[in-house]
Amino acid sequence: MTERLCHILGGIALTDPLAKSMNALPLFVPPLLVIVGIIIAISPLIINPEGLSQVKIIWKVASLVITIIFLFFFIYIIIFEFPLSVILLLEFVNVLSFIVILKIMKMIQLESSGRNSGEKIGDELNIMEVLTRPMKVTEEEVTISKEKKICIVCKGKVLRNNVYLCPSCGTFYYQKCSSSLSDLENACWVCNTPFDESKPTTIVRTTQENSFSKPQKNNLKFSES
Repeated sequence: MTERLCHILGGIALTDPLAKSMNALPLFVPPLLVIVGIIIAISPLIINPEGLSQVKIIWKVASLVITIIFLFFFIYIIIFEFPLSVILLLEFVNVLSFIVILKIMKMIQLESSGRNSGEKIGDELNIMEVLTRPMKVTEEEVTISKEKKICIVCKGKVLRNNVYLCPSCGTFYYQKCSSSLSDLENACWVCNTPFDESKPTTIVRTTQENSFSKPQKNNLKFSES
């Protein structure tokens, strides 16, 4: 807010007849400061502040500001007929600034793309961990899932528009979890009922039996004494 006010008041002060009589600055500078101050003042209404927090956006704005500044200086130098050596020096500095900014933006872009790909791989690994069938599904987990309407897979609260209810055992699944499982093993974690009848069921056998599996009958025969 202070920066906006300084731009506007500075431009208004420089339009004063006394300031104009000093001929310290070109005539286009005072109205330019007023315009810049107004633009800065209304910028929060048209620019998303979260976008400005990104480093890449900041460097783009910095390059634009440098371009405008050098453009006005170039016009000022031409009007007041500065020596050619000064003009060439400023142009060299301008080109060098652009090269540095482009290099920095390229480094930021490569770092950002690498970080995004790493986050994407991490998310995929986390999803695969969630969708991995546990060695045991306890009766307590199933009871909580039914009573509180919680997905047996991701433990999230399901709603009416994103719920899948197992037709055999009544266990709650989040719609995305059931869709993902239908592409993997295609079987309910509790009763092994297929999510999609048109797809094959490939249940991954674990070292321990599911707690809801039927008990084996004892087939041993005892000899009569």
